[in-house]
Amino acid sequence: MGQFDAARKEYEASLKIMRDISDDRSVAAILGQLGTLALRQNDLNEARRRFLEALAIFRNMGEAQMEAVAWHQLGRVAEEAKDWAEANAATRRVWQLMKE
Repeated sequence: MGQFDAARKEYEASLKIMRDISDDRSVAAILGQLGTLALRQNDLNEARRRFLEALAIFRNMGEAQMEAVAWHQLGRVAEEAKDWAEANAATRRVWQLMKE
């Protein structure tokens, strides 16, 4: 609906709550949503930062499928940046995780 500022504000408020109660899975999911929001606004640095944060949490939790989602999103960021080597590397990592 294009209400990016309002969405970001709500995600940030939710992120604080989830961090306060140590709900790591929800923290990672919200970080992913913030990354998607940044990607939609073409803020590639912010998108990459958020997806990397989510990736680290999912990796620490041993959630390979969600780690693969984060890698996929990082690949999308790389594609938008026209960094084909990074996009290709992210795609390979997704495939590796899906085989495990």
